[in-house]
Amino acid sequence: MQKEYLTQHHPSSFRDQIYVYPVVSRRANGISVGINLSPTALCNFRCIYCQTETSSLRRSDKPGSSKQESNGPASSAPATSAPESSLRNRSLDWPRFEQELRNTVDLIRSGRIFADPHFAQTEPEKRYFRDFAFSGDGEPTLSPDFPAAVRTLARIRRDLDLPEVKLILITNGTLLQKESIQSALDELIENRGEIWVKLDAGTEKGYRAISRSAVPYSTIISNIDYASARWPVVIQTIFLKKNGLLPDPDEISALCDQIGNFIRKGRKITRMQIYTIARTPAENYVESLKNEEMDDFARILRARLPIPLQTFYSH
Repeated sequence: MQKEYLTQHHPSSFRDQIYVYPVVSRRANGISVGINLSPTALCNFRCIYCQTETSSLRRSDKPGSSKQESNGPASSAPATSAPESSLRNRSLDWPRFEQELRNTVDLIRSGRIFADPHFAQTEPEKRYFRDFAFSGDGEPTLSPDFPAAVRTLARIRRDLDLPEVKLILITNGTLLQKESIQSALDELIENRGEIWVKLDAGTEKGYRAISRSAVPYSTIISNIDYASARWPVVIQTIFLKKNGLLPDPDEISALCDQIGNFIRKGRKITRMQIYTIARTPAENYVESLKNEEMDDFARILRARLPIPLQTFYSH
């Protein structure tokens, strides 16, 4: 197995587990334990670049169809692969969730995970347990179990004496002002947590073309503004080609304006992460940028924004 396969293949399942899956993460520079609260892929975005293992279920391009992109959501309703009510009527199997967490941590700490064929080629410098990450097949904060999952994970982190291991939320930012989510994020931050919010465009048009969501762009901006006034926030932005075309320079400039406005207002934007596609995306008209193209955009952002910038390539 080639080493680059480790970062290009992130299944949101591991062995017979449902909720917990370890991966070798580019951004963590080591082992990240993913928390999947959305096994039915509940999400209010339908991103053209979605790289989850279930993204193929949401493909709009069938064999023989055109590769032309959609400029907006397919309908006015939020896109989900399962009705939200169907997930809200289920609860996590809490004993199983906790056992999966403990089993996975034990595999990593003992080193036995590196006997698994998928992890056997992990470089020595990446054989470190870096974080737990709420990510998975959908938007974590849509799960009604998200607050309780944060509390459970914080307790297990204390029980297992993992003070250096972070708690990460990777979110599209749509529910950051919801009261129950705010309380959960307070606890997450208290347990060496970080909030990573996706912001993939600088305008409503650009946002809709990528996210294909019914949630207004203004809601995302308002939520990031609110969240970064209360907690430190990391901005995540994807750079990709659509139909062979590089990102629009005007869109990049507008994105810098949005982030710059947060910074001027004193918001706690701690850093920005830019990345490109590393795995198979939802739509076949989408492709990754070359390393030198990513470097070109990184130079633009560094010239415009006075915050640390991390760049992650396709492999």
